[in-house]
Amino acid sequence: MLPQGVTYDESIGSRQDWSYNLDISKVSDWLADPRHNIKTIIINTGTHYNSGQFGGGIQLDVIQELYRTAIEYVSETLAKKLRDDQIVFFRASTAGHFDDHGLCSATSPLSEPGKIKYFHYNWHGQEVFNVLWKDFLDRAHIQRRYLNIRYLDVSRPSMMRPDAVTNLIL
Repeated sequence: MLPQGVTYDESIGSRQDWSYNLDISKVSDWLADPRHNIKTIIINTGTHYNSGQFGGGIQLDVIQELYRTAIEYVSETLAKKLRDDQIVFFRASTAGHFDDHGLCSATSPLSEPGKIKYFHYNWHGQEVFNVLWKDFLDRAHIQRRYLNIRYLDVSRPSMMRPDAVTNLIL
């Protein structure tokens, strides 16, 4: 998706100063509209919380606290707006790769997920973002809250794809 009014220019690639985030309140209004007949929703957002998005120089623990408050807001908003017949899965994000160039030399699935070698953006901390969602939802479910929001962890099989990472410690 591109920001409203922006035409993609392949010569510059993506731009960090673009503002293309939509508030979950606006998105959930659209998702909840019965005309769209949407029953299952899959969301993830962890990889987009990085120092660059907040002007740089912010430590990972501070970004994680911002992320935790976003989890609360997203969950509360979805719970208020979505229909009873809808279910939301938070899809665990993978750590990704370092430089967007090339593919891992493997030609078949890896036997074990790779570990990120370089600390680019917040990718080395992605597991923490996933745990924040999982723990939040586990606690909420014990309290019988947000029962239509579930945690879907596909990070392990995703990280075993040969094209999932390029710079690994194997």
